[in-house]
Amino acid sequence: MLMGSGGNIIVLSGSDGKLAIDSGFATSQPQISTALVAVSGEPLRHLINTHWHYDHTDGNNWMHAAGCKIIAHEKTRLRMSSRQVIPAFDAVLPPSPAGALPAVVFAHSHTVDP
Repeated sequence: MLMGSGGNIIVLSGSDGKLAIDSGFATSQPQISTALVAVSGEPLRHLINTHWHYDHTDGNNWMHAAGCKIIAHEKTRLRMSSRQVIPAFDAVLPPSPAGALPAVVFAHSHTVDP
């Protein structure tokens, strides 16, 4: 588990590469990249977004650019694709860039195959 700014990130390493659960804040890319290399030298292949909140998805764009496939529930992609207003934080979030959006979506379940 990687802890720091934003939501925690879980990383699983396999012979074909790493799988991350959530991507944290984009501004933490240098620290997250260093931590990922410390887990294993294998490339990051898959990213699962647990939900759309920016502290869990803000790093999606750079992780996608690094070669991983983003997986999430169809409602997560829908929220990330449109402007979001969060009154409790007095925040207005623009739609995520195309590279940050989940490429694989599911309605009920999904299996990640090696």
